[in-house]
Amino acid sequence: MPIPESYAARLLALGLLVLPVGGMAADEEAEKQKGEEVDYVSLGARLLKDGHLGRAESALKKADPAAEEVDAARLYTLWGLVDLKRGENASARDHLRRAIDAGQTGKTVYLYLAQAHYRLQEYRPTIDAIERAGLGEQDNPNLYAILARSHWELENGAEAWAALDAGQKRYPEHTAFLRQKIFYLIELELYQKAARLGEEYLAGARATVADYLAIGRAMRRSGQLEQARDFLEAARLQYPGDPRLGMELAQVYLKLDQTLTAAQIYEQAAFRDPELLTEAAELYRRSGKLYRALNLNAQVADSGKKLKQRLAILLETERYAMAAAMRDDLLRAGLLENEDIRYALAYARFKNGEFEKAEAQLSRLTRSDLFRKATKLRKAMADCRDAAWKCY
Repeated sequence: MPIPESYAARLLALGLLVLPVGGMAADEEAEKQKGEEVDYVSLGARLLKDGHLGRAESALKKADPAAEEVDAARLYTLWGLVDLKRGENASARDHLRRAIDAGQTGKTVYLYLAQAHYRLQEYRPTIDAIERAGLGEQDNPNLYAILARSHWELENGAEAWAALDAGQKRYPEHTAFLRQKIFYLIELELYQKAARLGEEYLAGARATVADYLAIGRAMRRSGQLEQARDFLEAARLQYPGDPRLGMELAQVYLKLDQTLTAAQIYEQAAFRDPELLTEAAELYRRSGKLYRALNLNAQVADSGKKLKQRLAILLETERYAMAAAMRDDLLRAGLLENEDIRYALAYARFKNGEFEKAEAQLSRLTRSDLFRKATKLRKAMADCRDAAWKCY
């Protein structure tokens, strides 16, 4: 979580002039023409302020920290800032520590050190650096969030919560603290409390899709299904183009035993994401809308998923001749290696009166549970041979 640029500006402004930079060599030459020794620390500071990070680093490297005229604390502080801006966090941490060892007394340096430690997921040093900076002396709400997260990662839940409470008290308009609390409660599986805080958060904040998803999921998991349904329906109206809200809402409808509504949501989402056609067809099958399930199944691109599902739907609709005729397609797709599918094909052929072909499939079953089912099916075929009228 970045520390605002205002801190960098405040630190860099100490003793610095804003001068146009045309390149480090030009600056060095300008200094030399004045008959003065080049001040590489000040030069590096100017280059840093103007965003020339590579040239700033080159200038700072030319300064000798052991030289009497060089302010080593300032040198290492600036070097640490260059590293932070370039994302070289381990180097930034080391340079900022050297700045402190060299006598840097400004508390701002600890803010940068906290940022470096936090990016490196070094949470205990992050906390220590924030405390050295003086949390109450800094006007930066992000520090409370960083402090809370650091405590949370160290499994100091009470301290994390206290940091968020303190942040909320000092910055009541900063809704991110409440949001962070909600996600902590979800991590703790305290879904009812998370849902209550979620409603409070959404009443006073501009929520994102991720917020709606997390809070809706918390409501669903806590058993507040009607509230979750209404909440997610409202979210879909606000973000109609995001399929994730529909998928979460479908899970709520499934919990409410409204499978057909869930199927319709999946079908709508499948217009944007055809990968969802299989799930939509399956939900229609489970809701008893078998012809609609077959229609969607015909649009599935994955041949393996399509054939497997089609076989199940044909059996459920008692279209045994069509199911039995799928043998070659199933074989080409390699699905007959699945013994459940082989048994289903055998059953279809039995129901279609193709006893020899049914036996050809049953004879290749090896699983004990299917072997027992095959024995029963063979007995049914024997009964049909003895009294065919019983089978029609």
